[in-house]
Amino acid sequence: MGNRVNPENLKRGYLSMNVLFLGPTCMICYKLGGRIMKMLINGSWCDAKSGEVIEILNPSNSEIIDTVPRGRVEDVEEAVQAALKGYEINRGISARERSAYLLKAADLIDVHHDEIRDILIAENGKTHYWADFEIDKMAEIIRTLSDRGKDPQGTTYPMDAMKDCAGQMAMVYRQPRGVVAGIIPFNFPLEMMAYKLGGALCAGNSVILKLSEDCPLACLKVGNLFLEAGVPKEAFHMVTGYGEEAGNALVDHPDVPMITFTGSSTVGKKIMERSAKYLKHLSLELGGNDPVIVCRDADLNLVAEGLIKGRFTVGNGQACVADKRLIVDENVVDALAELCTETAKSMKVGNPSDPSVDVGPVIHKKAADRIEAMIADAVSKGARLHCGGRWEGNFIKPTVITGVTEDMQLYSEECFGPVVTIIACKDEKDGLRIANDSRYGLQAAVYSRDVTKALRLADMLEVGGVVINGSSCFRPGSVPYMPRKESGIGTDNMYNCYDEMTTGKAVVICDAIGRFHS
Repeated sequence: MGNRVNPENLKRGYLSMNVLFLGPTCMICYKLGGRIMKMLINGSWCDAKSGEVIEILNPSNSEIIDTVPRGRVEDVEEAVQAALKGYEINRGISARERSAYLLKAADLIDVHHDEIRDILIAENGKTHYWADFEIDKMAEIIRTLSDRGKDPQGTTYPMDAMKDCAGQMAMVYRQPRGVVAGIIPFNFPLEMMAYKLGGALCAGNSVILKLSEDCPLACLKVGNLFLEAGVPKEAFHMVTGYGEEAGNALVDHPDVPMITFTGSSTVGKKIMERSAKYLKHLSLELGGNDPVIVCRDADLNLVAEGLIKGRFTVGNGQACVADKRLIVDENVVDALAELCTETAKSMKVGNPSDPSVDVGPVIHKKAADRIEAMIADAVSKGARLHCGGRWEGNFIKPTVITGVTEDMQLYSEECFGPVVTIIACKDEKDGLRIANDSRYGLQAAVYSRDVTKALRLADMLEVGGVVINGSSCFRPGSVPYMPRKESGIGTDNMYNCYDEMTTGKAVVICDAIGRFHS
């Protein structure tokens, strides 16, 4: 379907010729001087009713590569009314048929992999390797979810265990919730789209996605493929806009019973407050300041190698589960700092349109400014900067900082970029205290050659998931994702998101068990 997007043209922000992506239900136009992308409501690609647009910037050079509609309350209202009809349609489709259109969507993602990758690199700054990885992961998640609705469902209960209930049969089964609103983050837009869209549709819901205002383009491209795959047009909608406008309109709407959100803890709390009026079901995947306890007996080379993925290259450091705080036994802290610095300096930083680049830019200037300020705060209070810092524009070099203490922002706040904070601890007990001294509770890691000791520490860490002798930046999709504290609520993975997207119903049948009526 259509022609491949030239990544060099996307990088520069214009195309020299007209290109058409054609599908059975839509046409996305690329014109001289910029690309025109629109929202998807009820199967139609449309502008915002206000006519306003949002500029999408290439984080590598801050040039405009596109505009998308600035959706507001009135646009969300139109999407909700269509989605209410879509819910009735999709819940009436058999699990077999829903599985078929999801499988076809995954196949189409594979076919258009390179087109999607080029767009994602241009709007998000992901490197080639990790853009490829995310697209493959999206297809894998969709395929897994396609079968989830066909799995055995429901439970029966022995009612004869209760007084005067012998002869009754009780069963609980799952039903779709209705219109699900999925709010997509900028850092892993396609992976999060897969969980929220695939989970909602396979369970029989309809879904409205509020795309990231920073990088909605790859999601819009993929959304067209879902329509082509046969998803009912009334059941799937994508709104572009700002969180405080389009996002709040979804959260506030009385006919949207579920919100699934991935983003900051600050915004997650606001969603909880706004949705309390209707007691909506929430799945919130929020921030983290993930600790990594490095014991005296740890393989330090393994720790340093883990940082390549776990902190520097995945999302250019913009991952909620990244290795953010290395809490290191004081007897090996200097040796590890040296190894981490060598690792950081070995990373190639640059424009991700170059396939050889390891680390690209962070999403925008505001993000880069915040990272730079957090580094400066630490250094001004006595921390040592071994390498890294801001390079130019939105680029942050892989950074290693030691001597971080409790009074520094890097100790207590999430730093969303390729920055490794090293904190010395006296022993494992002290390391555990530092690790749990956080308002976050997302994931963690423990490095030790003593597996029994590592398991004890894992059990005492106040987080939802722990990786032993590997990076905390670990989310294969098959393991439940269970945040604690201010890192969120709900359970999310390729299997559990189906349960989040459904609700239980108990049915009791009287006089149904013959052996009690002889």
